[in-house]
Amino acid sequence: MEKETILSEVENYVNAVFNGKSVGMPKPKFYIVCPCSGTQDPQAPTLGVEIKGNPSNSNERRPFDTPTFFDLVRVLQKVDLMPAYKLYIGNGTPYLEVHKNNPNRAYFLSPAWGIVRSSFCLPQYDVSFSGTQEDEDPEAYVEIDSNGEYTDGEWKSGMQYAFNQLKDDIDKFGNHNIPIVLMMGKEYFWRFKYLYINSKMQNPLLVIAGNSDVVRDCVSLNWRFCRPPHNGNTWYYEYMKKI
Repeated sequence: MEKETILSEVENYVNAVFNGKSVGMPKPKFYIVCPCSGTQDPQAPTLGVEIKGNPSNSNERRPFDTPTFFDLVRVLQKVDLMPAYKLYIGNGTPYLEVHKNNPNRAYFLSPAWGIVRSSFCLPQYDVSFSGTQEDEDPEAYVEIDSNGEYTDGEWKSGMQYAFNQLKDDIDKFGNHNIPIVLMMGKEYFWRFKYLYINSKMQNPLLVIAGNSDVVRDCVSLNWRFCRPPHNGNTWYYEYMKKI
């Protein structure tokens, strides 16, 4: 079956979910990528230091600081960290639901760690692309441009070591025809766009676009998109529970 035909099946399913008509409908295969959450379980472990966007004291570090915390996170899997679907807290249980509804195919995009499996274990951290954090929590905020690159040179260089477990899994299993459903806000979309293009991923994309800037990008890139029925700052939480 050709990529466009497979992608159309996924788009029909997503629209059925939006319209409350997906009950009893066969669910096609797809990967789903959602943004992380700035609200995290306060009981989650740390790495002995605070992972921050802009460290201000000796007890705060960035994920790529020497020694790299990416390596430490790999070593500590299932030992003293928390699965991402438990770490992140949204409105209700969207991270748990998207993990349960899409076994082995749900991923979260984090400004600190990259793209990780929903079951991948992480520590607490405080790093965000959200522009509101620039004033509310300047230690958390890291800026990216519309191409998805970090504007700070050290972040730009350091994040080349971040995870892209979606790319890893697609290459490992040869699933280059399985569509990717993308559901996130503007800055996270920009970062995904950068990772997708620069890692030469080939899977067809369906972008659930709640922002006009994202729609314009999709049109210019010839990426398939659809609009969610409802919008708002965290519109994706509702649909993470259903898709």
